[in-house]
This record gives sequence, C-alpha cells and structure tokens, in this order.
Amino acid sequence: MVERKRPSAVKTETSNLPIGELLKAHKSDIEDLRISKAVGFLEQFVLLGPMPDLDRASSLCKEYGVSPSTLYRLALVINSSSAHQTGGYPLIYCASALGHCGATIHIIINALSGGKLQSPRIASARRHLADLVKAKYRPAMVLQGKVLESQGQLSKAIDLYFEAQKITVDPSASVDENVGQLGKYLSPGLALADALAKRSNSGDKGIKAALEKAALEEDEPMAYYLLSNLLQDRRSDTYRDYNLKAAQTGISMAANNLGCYYMSVSSAHSDNTLLARDWFEVAAQAGIGKGQLMLAVILHGEGLITSGRAWLEKAEGDPTVTSIARDLKKMWDHDHSSIRKRVSGLL
Repeated sequence: MVERKRPSAVKTETSNLPIGELLKAHKSDIEDLRISKAVGFLEQFVLLGPMPDLDRASSLCKEYGVSPSTLYRLALVINSSSAHQTGGYPLIYCASALGHCGATIHIIINALSGGKLQSPRIASARRHLADLVKAKYRPAMVLQGKVLESQGQLSKAIDLYFEAQKITVDPSASVDENVGQLGKYLSPGLALADALAKRSNSGDKGIKAALEKAALEEDEPMAYYLLSNLLQDRRSDTYRDYNLKAAQTGISMAANNLGCYYMSVSSAHSDNTLLARDWFEVAAQAGIGKGQLMLAVILHGEGLITSGRAWLEKAEGDPTVTSIARDLKKMWDHDHSSIRKRVSGLL
C-alpha cells in the first residue's frame, strides 16, 4: 500500500464532525468495514476535494476495500449529523458514478426537489438513471416519471408509472435494499394515483370513468384506491369505503388514507381515534412515511413520548415528510396541541 499523509485536521464540511464516534454509533450500517479503516478512508477521501476525480476515488476505494454500497452508507452516516447534513455528498456522487442505484436515486430526488435537474454536476447521475429505466428497474422508472412530470410531460409519466406497476417484485422485500427508505417515495401506485388525480383535475373525464369501471364492475382493489384519490370529499363514506376495499387487500397507501379519514372525523379519545391509530400502524409498519409520522403524533397524544419519537425518526427517512418530521423533533417536548396543529395540513 502506498503510504499516505495522515492529516491532523481535515478542512472540509466534515472537519468538526467526531467521525470515529459517529461511525461507532452507526456501526451496523457499515458492518463490513472496521471503524479505524473507515476513518482512514474518509480522511484520505476528503483530500481528493469536493468533486473528486473518479479514477482516483475508485483507486482509493479499491485500496481500502470500500464498495459503492459501503461508500453510499458512509455518506448517509455523515449526513445524519445535524450539523453537516450535506457533508457526505462527494461520497454519494462517487457511489453513483461507480454504479450504485440508491446513490443515483438520492441525487436525482434532491435535484428534483431543489430545481437543479439541469446542473452539470448531476449529468452522470442522469445518464445512470436513464440506463436503470432501460433495465426496467422499478424505482428508477418511477423517479423518471417524476422528472417527466416536472417537465410538463404528465401523459408520458403516467405511461411510465403504469409500466412500472406491472413489474413484479419480491413481496417479502418491503423496501428495496438499494434505495432504503427512498423506495417508499418511489411507489408506482402512489405516483400513479397522484398523476391521475392531476389529470382528472385538469378535466380528463376518461380517467375517472376507466377507474370506476375497474373498481365497480371488476372489483379491482388498486382501482378503488386510485378512485378514492379523485374524490373531493375526504370525509365521505364513499372515500372510506373505497379505501377499505383497497386496504383489506394489502394496499398500504389505502391504509394510510383510512388513518387520515378516521383522524379527520374523530374527537379526542373516540373510537375513531383508535381506528386511526390502527390504520396508521398498518401503514407505518409497511414503511409509509406519512403513516409513521401520524402514528408518532397519536402516540404523543397518548403520552407515549418515547415510542412516538421512535416512529418519528423512521418517518424522517421519507423525503415526503422529512421536513415536517424534523420540525416535530424540535418541538417534541411541547404540548400536544402544537404538535397536532403542525400536522393538520396532512389530513
């Protein structure tokens, strides 16, 4: 091994992170790499600069035995520090360039939410995403659909969501191991429901008629779920019944809808509150971030502060509710009315 200079202080975004302690706290996330080796690798990696040359980064990874998967996990550990939530991005960009699916999806999701899809820095990730779509990798297909939506190409996005939904996945895998909690954000059923709702609201009557036929004549559970999302009255019996049809067949997004329904029509300590908790728990166990968030809020109201916080931390991993989850963590010791008020817009 070539002897390298071991810097006494690393002048980067991560310079004041207690790297060793941080890695120890997340040992299970990097179980295939010793802490001392991981620290040495990170100290050398930051010397490559904020936009490392891929060949040099690849050589360093080989020297330390760091796979693209481990590189991505190291990045997530560094970003978990509240003081430096972007410090791991150079590692994420390298992991993507080296072919890691989750890293690529992470980059595109952040670019999409930040309006930076045209940034030259993510060109490599965009190319990788296109390759994953061609390979029929379902999370990538859904994300590409979201990119198309952002470009005003709703019809093409819907076609891609339908295509992604037809791809079978291992039912025992609740979350894709390559994308972690981001996988729930990339549910084809949820993306399709949102897109169809947008099209219906724009005046396309054919979508609603097709879903009504599939639901009411063919008793298709997903059609019931999609149809419920087109209803204006989210407190109606029809909304409840459509989602019940879908949730009873295992469609977790419908379970989350039922939780919202019962929460919105409940009064304190009523039977509806108990039903809301039950359905949110079903959604939460399936990895739905909104369900995890709302279950946390209900537990907070019951005085189960620690249990609620645990679900809140899980919800933080879902990009659709990350910002709200972080807000709630800061106010978790406040009275319940302020907690409930913060999430009122989600019902």
